[in-house]
Amino acid sequence: MDMPIIFKVLQFVVPIMFVCILIFTFLMVFSPKVKSKMMGKSLKTLKTMMEDNTEVFQELNKMNINLQKNVLEENEEMLKDINRRSANVSKDGVEITARALKKGLSGETIYCKHCGNSIDADSRFCKTCGKEQ
Repeated sequence: MDMPIIFKVLQFVVPIMFVCILIFTFLMVFSPKVKSKMMGKSLKTLKTMMEDNTEVFQELNKMNINLQKNVLEENEEMLKDINRRSANVSKDGVEITARALKKGLSGETIYCKHCGNSIDADSRFCKTCGKEQ
């Protein structure tokens, strides 16, 4: 039985293609010149693509800015409320800290050096952790 001509051609073409791919892969791994040429071509392609799509990028940027504006406008009251609450919490914290410092400086109370809770100035032991001062 005679093989069709296509199989005879494939018997020679496939091994040649395999060897070419193997050589190209070897060169890509070990040859800086081949690597740089391939990278240069990739960079040229990327540059061309970016130049061709500059208008699309600008339009997407405009859309993104508009979306951000819409989200901020829709949630403006909620954001103001969050800021107000945060300011109140900060204000309360400052007032509490100032009162504690004032008490500590007046000598009425001291703070445990182990757990940080307030104790009487004349105490030798902490009421919370029980350690000696």
